[in-house]
Parts: sequence; C-alpha cells; structure tokens
Amino acid sequence: MRKYYHAADTPHRCGSANHAHWDNLWSATAFEEAYRAVENHFLRDVFQRIFPKPGKILEAGCGLGQYVAYYRQRGYDIEGVDSSTVGIEKVKARHPELSVQVADIRQLPYASGSLKVYFSGGVMEHFENGPWEAMAEARRVLADDGRLIMTVPFMNRARALRDAFPWWRGDHYRVVSAFGPQPPAPAGREFYQYAFTRSEIVRTVRKTGFEPVEMRPVQIVWGAKKLFGRQGTSVTRPVNEITPASTNGARASKPAAGWQRALLTEQAASAPGRMVLNALGGAVGHMMLLVCRKAPQ
Repeated sequence: MRKYYHAADTPHRCGSANHAHWDNLWSATAFEEAYRAVENHFLRDVFQRIFPKPGKILEAGCGLGQYVAYYRQRGYDIEGVDSSTVGIEKVKARHPELSVQVADIRQLPYASGSLKVYFSGGVMEHFENGPWEAMAEARRVLADDGRLIMTVPFMNRARALRDAFPWWRGDHYRVVSAFGPQPPAPAGREFYQYAFTRSEIVRTVRKTGFEPVEMRPVQIVWGAKKLFGRQGTSVTRPVNEITPASTNGARASKPAAGWQRALLTEQAASAPGRMVLNALGGAVGHMMLLVCRKAPQ
C-alpha cells in the first residue's frame, strides 16, 4: 500500500477548524456542476443497475450532496451522512427537503439490516488504523441481500512504476505493508489516506465480511491528470460541456465527441472500446470501484 501524507496545516482535512476549502467546495456553483455531471458519471451505470425501488440507500460521506439530490428527485429512497457540520449545513440550506445529517460512519444512526445499498465514495481509505470499524458498521446496517458500493484509491501501473524509484517519492507518501501509525509522518505532515493494490483491496474487504462481486479501476481522466501533476477539480465536467477555448478566451459549449463521452463515462458499447477502457483503467485509473455482497458468517 501507499500511505499518503499532507501538510499538517492543510485547510481541507476533515475536522479542521479552518473550513475555507470546504466553504468554497460546497458553494452553489460547485453543487450545480457536480449535480449535472451525475447524469454522465462513471457511477451512473452501477447505480442504475443496483439501486433498488423500494429500499433504503445510504451515501456515507455525502459531501456536496449531489447524488442524494439527483436520485431522490428520481424516486429513490436515498439519504446521506457526512462528518462535516459545515457541509451538511450547506446541503440543508440549499435543499432542505433532502435527508442528510452529520454522523460518524463508524457509528451510524440506522438499525441493523435496514439498508439495501450502502455507497461510500473515497472514504474508507482515510482511517489510519484501517477501515475495520467503518466496514463493520456498513455490514451491520446492510440487509443480508444488500450491496456495498465503494471506491478507494488504486495502485495503478503508473503509481507502481514510480515506486521503483524511491528518490521520486518525496515526503508525501511511503510504501507500507500494514495499516497503523507506523512509519511516523514526516516532519510537518500528517496522515491523509491509503492507496491499494487490487489484491490488498480484496483482502481487506474479505476480512470485514464482504465478498467482491464486481470491481474495476475508474476515474481514468483524473488519474491521468494526477500523473502529470495537473490536479484541477475532481468534479467531472458534464459531457455536453466539454468546451475548447474560443477566440475571445471564453469557453463555448459543444456536444462531446463519442470518444470523449466514453472516456468520461467510462462506458463503451463495443468490445474493443471496453478493452481500451480496461487497459487505461489499469494504467492510470485513480480509484478502484467495488460492488460487494455480505459474505455468510
């Protein structure tokens, strides 16, 4: 695994007293962009196949609240929790009809077996001692026939190649073999998250009583941007708004080309297209998407 660190005074870590980053992230503009992107997001296919009607769905770590808003408006019984009070306040102020609340995903306010789907996007990797408590709680609240959908950072081939050159790592991550506070964080830094190989992800979810039934690398464009040091925004632009710069410097909308749509939605109709996406995902995919069922105890 990779163990990532960030500056100890970074303003956007969960629980920080400095909410400047989150205040900007949870702006109305950011929400509208994220909400419109849901229509063509790589998760849409998974959600449409697995989200039940009826049946309660939980997004654990709902952030902007775009998924809760989008699917609630389409008749799904979906709720959200997040550890950030400022975030939940902003979601409620914008959409008071949504069922979102502040909660620790290690102690959820839901009865055992009450959920049909538990979705966690980019959350489980942020526990330094491992995701054990959060995953155990997910298993508790899921019905026996429920599904866990989650994404975690993936050790793609580009990242693995970089690890072959220790001098290239800098001080923002270390290669480790186990969860925990060792090795200690470099001076001026603190723990941020883990990134996993495919086998490490499978081993971890199995230890917590789940069995993967589907998994694939995702977030190809975002992973490629990070590879070349172009962070940008993690919010995927809606595919009908992929816009080259116009002559006056403004950006004018135009329909996305077929290859652009396939790359951003990470869905292809043809077998060769799917092969290309799978290869790109393994090479630079930023996250691993898993769909898991509860394993019998």
